[in-house]
Parts: sequence; C-alpha cells; structure tokens
Amino acid sequence: NAGFLGETASDDAYATRGAAEVAKHHAWPKYLGGAAKQDLVTLPRKVHEAFHSGLDKLLPRQWGAEYYQKLAPAARDQVLRDLSDYTRAFDTKHGTNIFDALVKAGFPAP
Repeated sequence: NAGFLGETASDDAYATRGAAEVAKHHAWPKYLGGAAKQDLVTLPRKVHEAFHSGLDKLLPRQWGAEYYQKLAPAARDQVLRDLSDYTRAFDTKHGTNIFDALVKAGFPAP
C-alpha cells in the first residue's frame, strides 16, 4: 500500500498493520552516525529489506559504527554523500520518503 509509505511509526496506519507486514526504519542508520532515538519510518517489510540490501552493498553495516567513525573527515563526508545519493535514488524508485525523514533526523542535507 503506497498510502502508508514514509509515515512515521506513530502514525495510525502503522497501528492497523500486522507486525510481519511492516518494519520500523531508522532513516539515518545508526551505524552511519544516526541517533538511536529518531522518528522511525514505517515501510513495508520487503521495501525495508530492499533498502538495506542495496545500502549494505554500498556502505556495509557489517563494518560497524566504529569503522565509519574512524574514517578521515573527507572519507566520512563521502559516506554521507553516498548515503544521501542512495536514499534519494531509492525514494524515486520505490515511492518512499526516506530522504525527508533523514533530513528531519538531523542529517546534513547537501
């Protein structure tokens, strides 16, 4: 249902969906510097899995937060650009609004 894409976890639409159908998503992944406490985006589970599958190919979460925190400033800036570009392209392809939530979470929009 495209009608509930991008809504936050507190929206009424989330409450009416089965837990197996949707996932709560940190728009700014914690391992890339996002806060643990941020408004979560409600996505269909398959869309959430697709987002992370693609992002893991670009910015593997298996490397962990410590890896990304230790990068040189220029490399960290590139990580943020990559996250921004990936998220915008994903939104365009899937009709989501993850990038807007990313900015709302304090992400420095380029």
